[in-house]
This record gives sequence, C-alpha cells and structure tokens, in this order.
Amino acid sequence: MVNELEPKDRDIAMVFQNYALYPHMTVQENMSYGLRIKGIAKEEIERKVRNAADILELGSFLDRKPRALSGGQRQRVAMGRAIVREPQVFLFDEPLSNLDAKLRVQMRGELQALHRRLGTTSLFVTHDQVEAMTLAQRMIVMNAGRAEQIGAPLEVYARPATTFVAGFIGSPPMNLIPRDGRLLGIRPEHLEPCAASEAMLTIDVDLIEPLGADIIVYGHIGDKESARVAARLPADAKAQAGKLAVRYAPANVHWFDPASGRRLDT
Repeated sequence: MVNELEPKDRDIAMVFQNYALYPHMTVQENMSYGLRIKGIAKEEIERKVRNAADILELGSFLDRKPRALSGGQRQRVAMGRAIVREPQVFLFDEPLSNLDAKLRVQMRGELQALHRRLGTTSLFVTHDQVEAMTLAQRMIVMNAGRAEQIGAPLEVYARPATTFVAGFIGSPPMNLIPRDGRLLGIRPEHLEPCAASEAMLTIDVDLIEPLGADIIVYGHIGDKESARVAARLPADAKAQAGKLAVRYAPANVHWFDPASGRRLDT
C-alpha cells in the first residue's frame, strides 16, 4: 500500500505488509493510480511505470489483476506503486511478514538489489531479526518506544548495550547467566563441549535439536527457571541427555547489570 492521500508527504512513499492493491485494477493501473489522481501527464506516467516494472521484473504482468499474482509478485507491485513516485525516502512497514519463508528469503534479496539500484534512503520496520541483520546498514533496536541501541548490525550483535538487545538479537539469543551479582552473557555459538574437569559451565540438557549443519542444545544451569542456556555445537558433537560440560573464551564474555540491564564492560 502506498500512502497517496497526503500531498504534503509526496517525498515519502510507504509500503505496508498487506499490499492493499485494488482488486479490480491491473498491475499497471495499480502502479499508476497515485500519479493519475495527481494529474500527471499520461506519457510521464507510462515512463515511470515502465521504469518501475523493469526494476521489479513486472513487465510481463502489467495486464494482470492481483488475483492472478503470487504473494511475492503482489508485494513487488506494492513497491512499484512507491517507486513510480520517485520519493526521497521509502518507509517499509513489515512488508514481508505475510509471505512464506521461501518468499521472504527471495524478497530480501530483491529489496537489497532494489536499494543498490535506486540508492534511496529507506526506513524498514520489522520484528524479524534476520531481515534487520541482512537488510540494514544501521539498526535501531526499539523497546517500549525507546531506542535501546543504534549501530551497524554486526556491531549491535557483537556488543549489545543492554540485556534486552542481547536477548533479542541472535537465534538462539545470548545466554544470560547470574554470576556474582552480575549477568554473564555468552552467545550459544561461543560455547564448546569439553571434559568435565575443564568445564566453565555444566548444562543439564533438556532438549537437543539436530539441524544438519549444527546442533542446538537447550538446557539449564542450577535452578531450571532462572538460568536457561542454549549451546550451538558442531554437527559432529556427541550431544546427549544428561550433563554437558562446556567452556568459552574470556574474550567472548559480556557483563550486564541485572538491575538496569545495562552493559558493564564498556
């Protein structure tokens, strides 16, 4: 959906998750509608629509109606409606959330290519951290209307500023374990199996998820409710029910204040 009802905001184009295409209009009519109601010349409209259709590979679908399109094609039409306006800023509000997993991967690639071609500033709102990590140049992690952290995705991942960010970014998220009045943070991929005599942590295993390329082990330390832990292990790791001894490199440790949630090792 493109917000066409705010002339004063003509330099901003919005794309929402529900497409909001007019079902009785063709792809070409949907893409050109906002320009037609503004009285732009027919030749200029056709040029803009052709250009957007070429960018989004919709040239062969211009005469079709939305019901004849896939979910990914409909979302591309919605983006086309924004592109024809040649805005200074794109606002994407969870545009991929209605697509299945395979289409989301495909559309992420198309959005990356679109951004490279147009070079237009884009603000992308999402609850999907994979979308945030792969599409963003700079990320803002919001919590209850407050910006918890702003930075490049890999910087945010490597040095989360708060326990909220640490628990949100990453799949599985960072482990947060009470230690000497502080919270020890360690990523699941930074835990490695070891001999019991070398253990820095001993996990009581609750669940093992073989994923092919690796294995995720879920468990707890001590009180089952207070210290939940996940470890991402190599596929050849011999994980099994019972006790799992793990260690980690001190360089991969993060410390947080349990009261404020703020990072301590600044």
